[in-house]
Amino acid sequence: MTTKHVAIVILAGAALIAGAIVVGASWFGRAQSAPALTAQADTRAILSPSPAPAPTPTETPAEHVMKLNFAGAVAFTRPYMEDTVDQDSAGAVMLAAWASRNMKWTDVAVATDETSYALVRKDSDAARGKRICTSGQIIQIEVYKFQSGDRPLSEGLLMSNGGNLYNYIAAGSSGTLVEQSYARFWGVVTGKYDYSNSAGGEGHAVEMVGMFDLPENKPKK
Repeated sequence: MTTKHVAIVILAGAALIAGAIVVGASWFGRAQSAPALTAQADTRAILSPSPAPAPTPTETPAEHVMKLNFAGAVAFTRPYMEDTVDQDSAGAVMLAAWASRNMKWTDVAVATDETSYALVRKDSDAARGKRICTSGQIIQIEVYKFQSGDRPLSEGLLMSNGGNLYNYIAAGSSGTLVEQSYARFWGVVTGKYDYSNSAGGEGHAVEMVGMFDLPENKPKK
């Protein structure tokens, strides 16, 4: 199976958002043993009550999104999210760029899933921007670092305990996670993600932007 590097994604996304995205991302992370699986619940609504403010005439969408809080960033990037084949959507890349600098554990660690894998595969438009948690084995993982000083991002595939596949983009630490490690991931759904696998067929996954459940990513008391 293959996972497209963010460089390719940015080229595709740039056409859609007028060359606004200058952040790369495809990624890596995972711990060989299951970490503590506790999370602090965040019951805030995922989207702003009103549409996110538009960029000023002098700023690009990529510059504008960096100024927003979590709810604003999700609301602003949601129109750019779409179902993709062998690449990340422009909305996923923009939200990941925001996450590399701004995402906090409490942004994605919800007490109850707001949607499900089955609902995303059924109607991705209704599920975009909602948060879910999944646990399972990492199939692919790769870390991407940036010279700007933003936190590294990791991207790859995770197979849940139920056999569902997720293409994840993780902000923050991936610790010692590697392929075949067990992990828990919390994230924002951006849409369906289909990809060509090594057997010549097509895999079907859900794409999310979020964080791994690791002590390094959680607020310290």
